[in-house]
Order: sequence, then structure tokens, then C-alpha cells
Amino acid sequence: MKNLKILAFGAALMIGFTGMAQQQNAKAKKEMHDHRHEKMTPEQRAEKRTQHMTEKLELNADQQAKVKDLHLRMAKQREELRSNETMTREEKKAAMIASHDAYKVELRQILTPEQYEKYQEWEAQKKERMEKRREMHKDQKGKKSSEMEEELEDDDL
Repeated sequence: MKNLKILAFGAALMIGFTGMAQQQNAKAKKEMHDHRHEKMTPEQRAEKRTQHMTEKLELNADQQAKVKDLHLRMAKQREELRSNETMTREEKKAAMIASHDAYKVELRQILTPEQYEKYQEWEAQKKERMEKRREMHKDQKGKKSSEMEEELEDDDL
């Protein structure tokens, strides 16, 4: 009988610790997510993006200055579009696409042909990773909703 009480107490402790660990893990993920998506100023975004491109594409000093200026103008333009409450979502999307197209034209003039080719490969890889994440997210949503439907069906029985 004493062993049974000890076993039950141990099981209760394990369940409690597991629950706490899951809560802490969820909290850590949320904090990490919040940290990644901190609100940066257009200047900070331009600086960060320019540094990243400098590393990836080995930009020279002249290119860095031009790319930083381009990124700053684009970041400010995007921020204005996002905060514009008079435009519809479709209008904003069209303006963002046009802005990105203009960005690519200007960027192509700054970079060497080799650098621009590297940039295009890099962008294609980014797009592919984003598509995979989107698919995973879609699959997870589908599983969750189908699991919920199964639970509802089980409850009906």
C-alpha cells in the first residue's frame, strides 16, 4: 500500500513537471517570436538588410552606400503604404508589388551581373523556404481541425 502511494505521488509529480515544462517551452517560443518581430525603424531595417546583403554579395563601399539608400527609401515607402488607411488591401498589395519591381530594377543597376545572379538565387531559395513553411503551417492547421472534428464525432457516439 505504501509503495502504491509513493508510485502515485511520483506519477503526479511527473505529470506536474511535464505540464510546467510545456508551459515554459510555449512561453520561450512566444518570447523568441516576439523578439524576432520587434518593431524596427526604417533606418534599422535598411541597415540590417544592407549588412546582410554586404555579407551575402560582397558589396564594395560604393555599393553599400547606394544599397543602404535604396533600402531606406523602400522601407519608408512600405511603412507609408502599411499605415495608409484610405487604400484598400488590393491597392496596397498592387503598390507593394510595383515598389518591389522598382526596387529590383534599381538594385540591378547597383550590383554587378554576378552579384545580381547571386541575389536572384538567394531570393529563390528564400521563396522556396517560405513556401515550405506555408505548407507546413497549412498542414498543421488541417491536422488540428481534422483532429477536432474526430473528437467531436467521438463525443457524439
